Amino acid sequence: MPFEVGYDGQVIWAAGYTAEVKQWGGDISADVLDGTSFDNDSGFREKKLGLEGGAGSLECNLDPTIAPPMPARTAGILTLKTQKDAPYIEYKGSAYLSAVHPVAPVEGIVTVTVDFEFTGKIEANLVPA
Repeated sequence: MPFEVGYDGQVIWAAGYTAEVKQWGGDISADVLDGTSFDNDSGFREKKLGLEGGAGSLECNLDPTIAPPMPARTAGILTLKTQKDAPYIEYKGSAYLSAVHPVAPVEGIVTVTVDFEFTGKIEANLVPA
C-alpha cells in the first residue's frame, strides 16, 4: 500500500539533472524478522523489527532538448511533496534509479516513469501553511 501519493516535487540527480515530477507514489516499510529461539516452547513465533527502507515510482515530463538521458543506477536526491501549496508533507532522501521507462512523445511532451529505491534515511516533514 502506498505510503503517500503526490502530484508535485523535484528530483535532482548527481549529474546535475533536475526533473519536475508530475505524480509519484511509494512505500516506506520495515522488515519484520523472525527472532524465535530454538528452545522456545511457547508455540508462538517471536518477531523483531529490522531495517526500514522505501521505494516507489515517479512520472516526469522531460524537455528532450536539454535533458540528458536518465540511465538506471543513477544516484540522486529526491524531494517529493504531497501537494504544490502548503500545508503538505515533504519526503526527502538519497535514492537510486532502479528502472527507467521512457514513452514516445505525445503532442511534443516526453514522459518518463522512473522506479526508485531510497538508499538511507528518509526524512518526512510537515510544511505548515
